[in-house]
Amino acid sequence: PRKNCNLKYHSPKISWLEGVFSRGDRRLAPLLVAAWEKGARLDGWREHFQPDLWREAAESLDMDIDSYLRARDMDETLPWSHLATGISDQFLRDELAKAKQESYTPDCRYHNCQQCGLCDFKTIRPIVHNRKKTLAPARSMVAPAKAAKAEREAHFKYMVHYSRQGRICYLGHLEILQLIFRTLHRANVPVHYSKGFHPSPKVSFGPALPVGTESMAEYFMMDLSHPITSLDETQQRLNATLPRGLQVQRIERSAKLPQKMIVDYQATLPAAITPSQRQEIADFLAAENFIIHKIRKKKSKEIDIRPLITEIKIESDNILLLQMRSETTLPGAKPTEVLETVLKLGSAESQQIKILKKGWYAL
Repeated sequence: PRKNCNLKYHSPKISWLEGVFSRGDRRLAPLLVAAWEKGARLDGWREHFQPDLWREAAESLDMDIDSYLRARDMDETLPWSHLATGISDQFLRDELAKAKQESYTPDCRYHNCQQCGLCDFKTIRPIVHNRKKTLAPARSMVAPAKAAKAEREAHFKYMVHYSRQGRICYLGHLEILQLIFRTLHRANVPVHYSKGFHPSPKVSFGPALPVGTESMAEYFMMDLSHPITSLDETQQRLNATLPRGLQVQRIERSAKLPQKMIVDYQATLPAAITPSQRQEIADFLAAENFIIHKIRKKKSKEIDIRPLITEIKIESDNILLLQMRSETTLPGAKPTEVLETVLKLGSAESQQIKILKKGWYAL
């Protein structure tokens, strides 16, 4: 292949399981539980997918899961046959035969009814607004005059402070975004939406939290079309719709997100801090520079993390307090990356560090 040409493909083993569930029925629910009990986790990632666990789970239930991938007879009852779409089965069979023959089915909006079974021509019928298929008149290319200030949309911005603790810390940043969007919708918060083909809520979030990191000091900014009459009542509505682990702590009127801040972390190590590690911390704080290598998108990059760390304090035998500087325009580092390098921990040890974001203040 030519340069800069990437080949992407889907794992056949994962496709096998996807085929089973897409063509399966309700009897697969016990299989899902049995596979989970045997240790199936994160099956969407190839490095974690274990097809043998699924086959063992199927054998324990005396289930032939490969039978779900077989060819189906035309007269066979399918797992989704109980879903009434209005289209008759005979019409779908005829359409399959036409597709194999490369035969055309006329569009019923402009031709005769094709007897699919959907329309009753009373409540459901095809509606064509341009039956003559004439071209719409050309639009003027002159830009419309800007609306007067009195007619412009009102914007009321509020910062929502919330905590993120427990198992929900294992959700990724994008999943948290979608969760917050749904919560605002369910709580009837009048959020502005962006314009265009794909409107999205006008909500701005703080820096992404690493997966597995708990926090008592997360925040997001929401742009509303109407002012909030009661901050306490809105906070209660949001908390009533949020899942366990997320809780709104307070809501305040605010103008913009902070661009520079100091963030406080608490790190709980898997073992007690050794004398040599105490010395490593002292040497780090005394140094002017401390270069680490980060790999992002398969590229290694050098970052001087010493200006990012304002304080490392030993609170107890295995607990450290870490104070870091964060700026939106500058590269940063995760607390685990800092501690792994400074304390000279192994990969397995650094993965066992529990990080809690305790607070922040703007600079």
